[in-house]
Amino acid sequence: MCPGCPRRLESPGLDRDDVRGKWCGKRGRSDASLLLIGMAPGKDELLAGVPFVGGSGRMLAAALAYNGTKLDSVAAINRVNCYPLGKDEVPSEEQLVACEPRFLADLAASKATVLVPLGDVALTSLHDVKGKRQSISYWRGYTIPAGEATVQLSPYVRWIVPAYHPAFIMRGGNRAYPWLRVDLGTAVRASQGTLKRLSIPESNAPWPTAMPTRVSFDIETAGLDGDIESIAIAWED
Repeated sequence: MCPGCPRRLESPGLDRDDVRGKWCGKRGRSDASLLLIGMAPGKDELLAGVPFVGGSGRMLAAALAYNGTKLDSVAAINRVNCYPLGKDEVPSEEQLVACEPRFLADLAASKATVLVPLGDVALTSLHDVKGKRQSISYWRGYTIPAGEATVQLSPYVRWIVPAYHPAFIMRGGNRAYPWLRVDLGTAVRASQGTLKRLSIPESNAPWPTAMPTRVSFDIETAGLDGDIESIAIAWED
């Protein structure tokens, strides 16, 4: 599907002839229980022809290794398979439309039980979110049931676990790296069936307009190293 796509030949953002017009396929085993979904390939990925072989791949490998899993044991695809042409190096609307059939085919062919959309573009391609809730910073930490997806998924999929994209972290969001490790840990345990509790989005209760009479906090940590998985706050008016 990609070799004949006219969009891949339009790569004005690239300044190297060795990657101009190239495209990136998918990575990993077809029977992997965990599928990472990126936005678009970078130059390293275009040269290799597979996702996550550059800096983002190294960060993902480290975060997965922290959770006892190897990058080579999971599968990975991108929302678009050629270099992003839109503003701020995100895919253009034309690219998203042109690559949608291939993207949906990859989702349908996957046997993964857990999908991990990395960043806003991947998340909004799976889940119809509006306004401020489009941000990955809002959705990371949640475990979204597959039935809430707005595209057709494989019958194997049970959960969607959003996470920050490594490229965002490398561009200055360093404080988000611990959250990437936590979210990938959630995804790994969900794919293995060992996650004891899932954080499912519910209707958000409004913050109190006056000082409540009683407030309680509950902090969940991941292991003995103290990484915080979630913080719950409850109050009594």
